[in-house]
Amino acid sequence: MTDPAAMQTPTQDDDTVADTAALLSRLSATLDFDEFGFRWLEIQCQTLGNVSAAVLLIRETDSNTFKPLAKYPLDARIDKLAEVAYDVIDEECGLLVQLEQSDRYAVAYPVHFDNALHGIVALEVSAGETAELQAVMGQLQWSVGWIALYYSQQKVAAIGGESIRSKHALAIFSRVQAQAEFDAACQSLVTALATELACDRVSIGFPGGLAVKVQSVSHTAQFGKNMGLMTAIGEAMSEAMVLGRDVILPQPDSAVTAPDHGRLMSEHGSQSVLSIPVFVGDRFRCVLTLEKNLPDKNTASDFDVETVEFVRAIGVLCSPTLEDRRLAQRSLLQVVRDKSREQLARLFGEGYLGRKLLATGLVLLLLFFFFATGSYRIAADTELEGVVQRVMAAPYSGYISEERARAGDLVKAGDVVARLEDKELRLERQKWLSERSQYRHEYNKAFASEDRSEVNIKRARMQQASAQLALTEQKLQRSNIVAPFDGVIISGDLSQRLGGFVEQGEVLFEIAPLDRYRVILLVDDTRISDVSAGQHGELVLSSLPDDSFEFVVSTVTPITRAKDGANLFRVEARLLQGSERLRPGMQGLGKIEVDERRLIGIWTRSFTEWLRLQLWKWLP
Repeated sequence: MTDPAAMQTPTQDDDTVADTAALLSRLSATLDFDEFGFRWLEIQCQTLGNVSAAVLLIRETDSNTFKPLAKYPLDARIDKLAEVAYDVIDEECGLLVQLEQSDRYAVAYPVHFDNALHGIVALEVSAGETAELQAVMGQLQWSVGWIALYYSQQKVAAIGGESIRSKHALAIFSRVQAQAEFDAACQSLVTALATELACDRVSIGFPGGLAVKVQSVSHTAQFGKNMGLMTAIGEAMSEAMVLGRDVILPQPDSAVTAPDHGRLMSEHGSQSVLSIPVFVGDRFRCVLTLEKNLPDKNTASDFDVETVEFVRAIGVLCSPTLEDRRLAQRSLLQVVRDKSREQLARLFGEGYLGRKLLATGLVLLLLFFFFATGSYRIAADTELEGVVQRVMAAPYSGYISEERARAGDLVKAGDVVARLEDKELRLERQKWLSERSQYRHEYNKAFASEDRSEVNIKRARMQQASAQLALTEQKLQRSNIVAPFDGVIISGDLSQRLGGFVEQGEVLFEIAPLDRYRVILLVDDTRISDVSAGQHGELVLSSLPDDSFEFVVSTVTPITRAKDGANLFRVEARLLQGSERLRPGMQGLGKIEVDERRLIGIWTRSFTEWLRLQLWKWLP
């Protein structure tokens, strides 16, 4: 910091310096900067005596622009001085410029503080000798130290004030932090603020929907009795929240109207009101409303800038603690409500693009499930059967002599598929032929002798021999086992039984036609209620996966079959078109078309039916 006592120049008279120093020493750091600057400039002009105009330019905060802080005299024209002053900005040193067509000079000198340019002083002087101009420049160089001294004193005072306020803020925070309950913490905060700032009433409110709910009022624990006052304070807090800025009344020059705050003042006796909405980041936390009476009703609000910043700092410092206390004592219903509100705010507010895309996708998916429909089809294991299946059995007991076909072979009507041994039948036929001839001879002889009783006996024996002969010949004809119609043999293989014995009626082959099939579907009992005769469907066989065959349900039988722990009903259907590649016994998967339904209902049918059954099971 520059010592003004050391700023003396050889060209300056000691008495003048002493007089100037005496005048400057009367300036106080408690003065407003505007008043300090004007008085400082006035002292310079009165001391030098040959000054016709002067201006003090000060740089605006956080800006590189300079504005006039003071000029002397008050009606002086400073256009030319301002031009010289702005040249000092570029040169960053004192300048002496002779004004055009005049014996007057412009003298300008920069004001530095903390190695930065903070201001410029410019004077218009008349001087006949160079020594006089040097004296003017020397006094400016010496006197700007008082401005630097003023800056230093203000900085020290600000640091001291901030230190005191910080101690008070930490003390209040400690009191709030010591409270374990939310209500007690809020009450401690507002009471401490009211005591610290000498307020008549301090209130704190928190967001509750579209308005602010008053939580605590200083110096009282049962503030809810005065509902009119609480309503007025809540409306004022809501007004501050909507405005999103501090509200200070009275403010006669303010362009912002605050009718709810005015109503609070007029109806409840407050002469000065301050409401500060506290934001942490972009999130609104609470509102602090302070009320006090003014010593002079004609003055403006008693809440200065430092007080406002102090209250805001307290609010920002304590709001996380209050929020933790509030969250800790919420009920389950309140937790669910707050979490839902938070998620909705994230969903419909700014940011969270991924969540919005996910929500949009889910909405589109739900809309798709709600409106999209599809064909409801019942899938079932399927097997092909011939409409007619004929059994080729052994016509008599005997031995197998020849085998000409086996299961899977195609045969035509009349084709011999196997032969039985017929040697004994031929011998038996010859026997009955001989006996019939003998009985016929005896019959003729008895008829010639006219022995009627003998004639009847011989006729009966002859008829018996003829019957036995006919039976033997019929067996000989059936020794060749032939196909009754064109078809495919679906079972039977005698290639390993040649020469073996078979009993009469024993099944040797089964044959089915190639042009008529029956589709057998095994439908789960949970879906059988949706199946009825006349429904259409589609069949895909395991051996022909590239082809599909349409069918129509013909019969829903009450016959069931247990398979893999499921109860399956037998459903019969007929094919609408045939194929040369179809064979009885082929298996695959068939799907019965039921109707059109919503896709979500189709896909969740099993779960909803299970859930409905479980509810019915447990409900009384």
